[in-house]
Amino acid sequence: MEDLKDYQTLRHEHPGWCTIESEPAIFNDILRNAGVMNVRVKEVYSLDEEIVNDPRPIHGLIFLSRWREDDSKEMETNCPDAVWFANQISDNSCASLAMLNILFNSESVVLGEELAEFKSFTGLLTPPLRGLCLQNFEFLRRIHNSFARRSEIMQNNLDAIKACGINGKSTEEYSASSEPTYHFIAYVPACGYVWELDGLRRWPVNIGENTCPDRWLLTAMPRIQHRISRYSESELMFTLLALTNSTLTPRAILSPPTIHHQNDTHGIKWLRGDPEFAYATRVKHPYAAFMRRYVQILADKGLPVGV
Repeated sequence: MEDLKDYQTLRHEHPGWCTIESEPAIFNDILRNAGVMNVRVKEVYSLDEEIVNDPRPIHGLIFLSRWREDDSKEMETNCPDAVWFANQISDNSCASLAMLNILFNSESVVLGEELAEFKSFTGLLTPPLRGLCLQNFEFLRRIHNSFARRSEIMQNNLDAIKACGINGKSTEEYSASSEPTYHFIAYVPACGYVWELDGLRRWPVNIGENTCPDRWLLTAMPRIQHRISRYSESELMFTLLALTNSTLTPRAILSPPTIHHQNDTHGIKWLRGDPEFAYATRVKHPYAAFMRRYVQILADKGLPVGV
């Protein structure tokens, strides 16, 4: 089982951030392992009155699309002291950053100990310094990278080498030949306004007043629709996620499973009651390492392989 151990170590010690799927089960697993127990992520399939009338409060929205350069003339707003916003310093960290930009601006969210300490520590910092702190926030990075595949980790290392202009290829040439990049942006109500929090921007974008707190989505939806309209009709790769109040029982909230207590039988029992647990577990499992080990065992026993 050395392959499996090596794979887990590779994930655990990888200094960068890997890409993750825009799948609610994965986001929920990250939140759960980070200690956020009263928030749940769900996918939104249409921008209409149905989402506005959802009985559970929505803390924020996360929009995923193919990255394209924004209008540089658009007015950005200096980050108010009461709005927590961080710039994206590390590649591929935008998913976790988008969640933090929402969680840290919602007063009703119950943060885990590590996240609460991180929010307090970065509270008086500027957005770039907060992004730098996130880049080195090992606790969240390890949870984020628990969904990384070996090939993605290796590709990250190759990207870092190529981006430095090694092997005779400049940074500009490498960027031009790269595959399309996808990016997560957060939308959240705070301080009487609705904000677009894009870590690749210097400052947040104020998209309108939040005159009715229960219906702030009516301000965010036109902005998201405008972003979608900028792409061609053939563009289909959009995902919209909502962070809502969780329906977990008080007992489950009081006894959450964490990555530090893997032998907690109560936690495992609680996790298995979650329909998304199976999917998140399958994504984490290193099937390539398992198959190599399986084929090796068959070969050692002289059994046919691939029949």
